[in-house]
Amino acid sequence: MDIEILVEGIGHAEGPVVLPDGRCTFCEGYEGRLGVWSPSGGRGVYAKLGGAPNGAVLGADGCVYVANNGGAIGPYRSSDFGPGSIQKVWPNGTVETVVSSVAGHPLNMPNDLVFAADGRLYFTDPGIWDAEARPDDGYVYAVSPDGAVEVIASVGKAYPNGIAAEPDGSMVWVESYTRRVRRWHPNGDIEEVHQFADERHVPDGLAIAENGDLYIATLSSGGFHILSPDGSRVELVDLGGTTLSNCVFEGGDLFLTDLGSQAGVTQEAVFFGRLLRCRPGVTGMAMFRGVIGA
Repeated sequence: MDIEILVEGIGHAEGPVVLPDGRCTFCEGYEGRLGVWSPSGGRGVYAKLGGAPNGAVLGADGCVYVANNGGAIGPYRSSDFGPGSIQKVWPNGTVETVVSSVAGHPLNMPNDLVFAADGRLYFTDPGIWDAEARPDDGYVYAVSPDGAVEVIASVGKAYPNGIAAEPDGSMVWVESYTRRVRRWHPNGDIEEVHQFADERHVPDGLAIAENGDLYIATLSSGGFHILSPDGSRVELVDLGGTTLSNCVFEGGDLFLTDLGSQAGVTQEAVFFGRLLRCRPGVTGMAMFRGVIGA
């Protein structure tokens, strides 16, 4: 599969979002900002956020909603480390915080987010990435348009990561510690869709194709996986050694963020991440759009 490199030298690339005008924003975790790529102008800065943005999604109001973990990426800590939050970035670069706590308790380290068919914004909060020393309990939350927050799943020390919304109201997320893909149904039932057997195939982010297949960015697999909706069919698409963190469809294009050729994260803020684009031969499912706050 042909891969197009759009941007190089990103400090922990995550969360691509394609804007209506064809530009693509991406999270720059080490810089605490949203970068942007333009077909005509190349790389630029969309907004300065602080902390460490980790996931993003476009809202119906034209704003980019961001899961900001507060400034931690593995052992790395940003100079302005703070509480995790869900941020709303207006097209003019203005940033506001729309969620910072649940029932009076601060969020831990939000990771990824998506709007669903019911108009709510769903996000994962896995805690810090530290499977050996202090794995945190992970949660999946739903935010109503008025800002009210509900816990929809408590998943234990599993590191819930990328999340996507299906047309019937179900939510699919991946868990990086357990290497599981799980689905939450609107009635509250949770099913296990798949578990990657290879310890190198750590799921990080995902997107859904129009036919329902799950496209999953997997760390250290060298590419991405395609799963049938029920998890029975699994295919690895080898991209030649990528360390993919997330992906998003825009029509027949699949935009991917790549942490770089060196797997894992070090204490130093290394800048070898990339924004990539490929055409997998399928069309992406149309994403839901919502609004949180006035």
